[in-house]
Amino acid sequence: MKKSRSRKTLRLVRHFSLASAGLYGMSLVGLAAWQRLAPLDLPRYEAPRAGEVSTLEREPWVVVPDRVRRGETLATLLQRNGFTPREVHEMAAALTPHFNPRHLRPGDEVEIRYTNGGDVEAIWIHRGALDTYEIRSEHGGWVGDQLAIVIEHREVSHQGSIRGSLFASMELLGESAPLVIAFAEVFAWDFDFYTQSRPGDRFSLLVEKLYRDDRFAGYGDLLAARYVSGETDLSAFLFVDPDGKKKGYYDPNGKSMRKAFLRTPLKFQRISSRFSYGRLHPVHRRRMPHLGVDYAARPGTPVHSVAAGTVTGISTKGGSGRMVTIRHAMGYQS
Repeated sequence: MKKSRSRKTLRLVRHFSLASAGLYGMSLVGLAAWQRLAPLDLPRYEAPRAGEVSTLEREPWVVVPDRVRRGETLATLLQRNGFTPREVHEMAAALTPHFNPRHLRPGDEVEIRYTNGGDVEAIWIHRGALDTYEIRSEHGGWVGDQLAIVIEHREVSHQGSIRGSLFASMELLGESAPLVIAFAEVFAWDFDFYTQSRPGDRFSLLVEKLYRDDRFAGYGDLLAARYVSGETDLSAFLFVDPDGKKKGYYDPNGKSMRKAFLRTPLKFQRISSRFSYGRLHPVHRRRMPHLGVDYAARPGTPVHSVAAGTVTGISTKGGSGRMVTIRHAMGYQS
């Protein structure tokens, strides 16, 4: 029994040795073939170091993409990628005449482009989908510029009816929040979409949509808009001065859509308390007059003055909280 096991073991060892020798021989043949085909002085890749500008070749060899993180600035992003504080300062100085680096937002893309010699060639900063800025290396320093981007303008028309809300109805047409806000702001002096819109109201619009490399990049001008709610029929058309410096919306009779007072001074999410002479007070738990309308919005939501005026007071007034008093024309105050 032991001799049988020994013979089997010996045969396995022989097979293993032959297989190993075969593999070893194949590896030697493969290595010899590789040495004939491959150059002997293969270049060794090392991560490029920022600031070592020694070549002016313009074709990028490698592009390192990055993205601005929440709470991050361009300076911290560049330092995270190996640039020194001095280099970052020089880059910011070169970029500032064309773009303020402080205006970068989380999600904006940054590309660090290297030459085939491993030196930093340029840094591209994509501000959204429509603007691209460049910091490029020239003669041992840095030069900033805004790159020319080809944007295609397409005019698109829509018409629909209110189902739930203006936001939801626009989304059904494949559009997004910026267009909804632009549409609502055109009629902000005549109509409050948060409180006055009703299911079945009809709307139509003509808008410019911007495309970059055949991909949607954002909205241009809202050229025309119409909203019909019951007996209310509102229409607005964009007019641009011949010099192109001033824009405004006008009704079919040529009257400006801007009125003395805004209907809605902020983009609120809901009305927390309406005007009433007998509202149940949420703290005192008794009926008390509430001679105003309270809007609920997220912290940081911009609040607009209902009209142009002069600030006459800033203070904290009891249950009203922080109060800003503004004096308007013709004796009005808000």
